[in-house]
Amino acid sequence: MIGKKILDSKPASLNDVIDILNEIPEEEIEFEQSKTLSYAKKFVKIDKKKEKEKIEKIISEIPKINEEKAIKLVEILPKNEDGVRAIFSKEIYTLTDDEVKRILEILWE
Repeated sequence: MIGKKILDSKPASLNDVIDILNEIPEEEIEFEQSKTLSYAKKFVKIDKKKEKEKIEKIISEIPKINEEKAIKLVEILPKNEDGVRAIFSKEIYTLTDDEVKRILEILWE
């Protein structure tokens, strides 16, 4: 892995990471990849189909949320408004109370 060139970069959910790393034959997987795969399997909270639906719904209903933040919301699954706001604490925009409530509805429906 060290010294290889990055060809492309895009946000990836833990389910995406699992899919990508599962494509590598077991005998070719490197140490870092093996540890990353173990981590992803341990901490993934939702199946890929539901995850994709929730990400798309968040992005379509709240346009100021980008794919990266939508993925983060679905991975963490905050239980309350403070949890949602914590994810956006470093952003230059703020979410309205209605947007936060809608995010929670989408995450927990």
